[in-house]
Amino acid sequence: REVKQAMRHNERGVTDLLAEFSGGGVVWVDRNGRTYYSGMGTLFSQPEFDDETVRMSIAGLFDRFEEVVGRLQINAREDIQWSVGDEAMLDTAECSVLSTSVQSGKKFPMIVVIGPMRMNYEKTFGLLKALKEFYE
Repeated sequence: REVKQAMRHNERGVTDLLAEFSGGGVVWVDRNGRTYYSGMGTLFSQPEFDDETVRMSIAGLFDRFEEVVGRLQINAREDIQWSVGDEAMLDTAECSVLSTSVQSGKKFPMIVVIGPMRMNYEKTFGLLKALKEFYE
């Protein structure tokens, strides 16, 4: 319910709530190309990310986020995509990435949740599904 209330107000609020509820890092790229990040402190405080090499790999994702979003958008218009471990488009096998886009006019804002492989997939998937349903 809180996520739906935040959706009526702004993308930043949605990003913050998704990060809080998922326990991961969340990135929202809106229809104007603005990017909102939230939950990075929580993400990097997970025990899986104690290793500096792993943290640097995840940080590298944000350095090349436009490239990654371009690849994700090809697949995400219809459904929620997820990749785990080596499939997660990162240089580390310690992460999971869930992504989707929502239709907002003619554009498709992209939402990406990054977390440890042990993330609560059911909960995170449900949050993204609720977000898609709200906008559609």
